[in-house]
Amino acid sequence: MTLDLAAVREGYKQKYPAYRRLVEVAKPLLEVATKPLKDSVVDGRAKRPSNFVLKAIRKHLERPDEYADPLARINDGAGLRIIVGHLDDAERAVVIVGGVFDVIGSPERTADRYAPNELGYLGIHIQSRLKTSDLPLEETYLGDLDFEIQIQTMAQHAWSTLSHGMAYKPPAGAGSRNVQAKVYRAVALVSLFDEQVAQARAEMIKAPGYRPAVMLETLQREFLDWLDEASDDELSHRVLEAVQRTYTDEEHARFESLIGAFAREHRDRITAALQLHHLDAEEVPLLYQPEVLAIAERLERVPQLLIAAWREAGLPYELLDETATALGRPLR
Repeated sequence: MTLDLAAVREGYKQKYPAYRRLVEVAKPLLEVATKPLKDSVVDGRAKRPSNFVLKAIRKHLERPDEYADPLARINDGAGLRIIVGHLDDAERAVVIVGGVFDVIGSPERTADRYAPNELGYLGIHIQSRLKTSDLPLEETYLGDLDFEIQIQTMAQHAWSTLSHGMAYKPPAGAGSRNVQAKVYRAVALVSLFDEQVAQARAEMIKAPGYRPAVMLETLQREFLDWLDEASDDELSHRVLEAVQRTYTDEEHARFESLIGAFAREHRDRITAALQLHHLDAEEVPLLYQPEVLAIAERLERVPQLLIAAWREAGLPYELLDETATALGRPLR
């Protein structure tokens, strides 16, 4: 069975503008949704006609019956990629994708494709479609197009970029085995790096001294609803070292849900405070730092504990006083 290259080429050229438009619509949706994943990057592209034809030829040579009609079988004409810092964020990205788009089937973890002695692309693939509610007016045809989302850690992405030109199936021979052994060791290091980072993070999160960092991650994600600007992380850690002492172990365990519920309940009040002081932000600097959410929550529930912890940490009392006043909860 031969491949009708002319039909494949012309058929995809007709679809190509729609795939380009699909990326223009889908990419901003994913960028907004992944903001809580610190240091994540989203990119996207429509597969160029020349690349589609090359893939169609390759797939047809490998499995001619399955790819007799490449236009119907190959469904990554549009693709988005999320690059995250570590494996935990990769799994969080899977959940985010499920909330933004209609997911087709189950996520594919590409490492499952390969035997222990085989090499290949590392990451997570998710086949998706735009939700009906996100389809632009008069462009409902975009809802009929599948697109692929790839999720990779930075290490996995670096490996896929560097290894793109390497042959995974070198010809037999001593020289080839030597090259292949080096490549195997490289890809093993990628997996080991991500696993070690994940284990280290898990151990650090259990340590009491790491609590301010865990709190800050949650507060930064929640604060993005109000302000998407760089903050002073070192100051945040100093403040949260004090604030953390006012939470019980049980409250720390559910800190994310506690802060989320508080932010929803007091959204109007916090928004009003930010708007009122935006012209003189330097006068109330903590109001524009993510830890202000924890300060506001503690002022609401245990103000005296917060004052005591603040003074014990040697933080300027005026800093807390002006922040509390701006939030409508003056200390005096």
